[in-house]
Amino acid sequence: CPSNRQQLRPTFWGLHLKITDSILALFTALLFVATGLLYVATRNLVRGADDTGRRQLRGYLGAHPVDAVGLEDSNPIGVAFHFINYGKTPVLKFNLIGAIDLLPFPLPDDFVLPEPPHRAKQDGIIFPKEVNPMIGWVWEQGNEPLDATTKSEILVRDTPHEIYAHGTATYEDVFGITRRTEFCFYLNPAAIPRDSSGAIVRNKDGGLPYQWAPLAGRNNVD
Repeated sequence: CPSNRQQLRPTFWGLHLKITDSILALFTALLFVATGLLYVATRNLVRGADDTGRRQLRGYLGAHPVDAVGLEDSNPIGVAFHFINYGKTPVLKFNLIGAIDLLPFPLPDDFVLPEPPHRAKQDGIIFPKEVNPMIGWVWEQGNEPLDATTKSEILVRDTPHEIYAHGTATYEDVFGITRRTEFCFYLNPAAIPRDSSGAIVRNKDGGLPYQWAPLAGRNNVD
């Protein structure tokens, strides 16, 4: 009868509205969670892409010994390094500290290298793969250069001491992040050519053939 339908209708539609509201609330909660997860995933993806982009675009500075003086005369020993930017953007505020020290050979793994002396800031700029690379010199520490006897001993194949050219180049990449290139090379007595008696074989100009070898674990680019 009509009266019964009128009594049932409010109850039916009330139940329908309650079910609809519950589904909507559940859907809203799920959407909120999904949105939050998507935000976190997107943020991490953007950060990852940003870090990847910086690694691809930033400058990377390498140190390469190219010349030396004072190995066989009374002058202080000095080693010239080329600093080459292997990245895609310039490095800024380039500064170099370094030194040459007479140290045990071979050098123990836990040996702490002497601190190089202070030097004035250079604040240079090095562009990617320059035709004429930046040159920086490192020199003997101390007031007195090594004497002739000591210099001859470092050329002996089984020398217990050797000279090490070491230092740190600091610079900024284009993103304003400070970077470091640490280097350490030693005069390799095993690379000097010798005859059957062990005497040094010089080149046609009477010069000393030698090699600066990188010391394992002491050359790092951050």
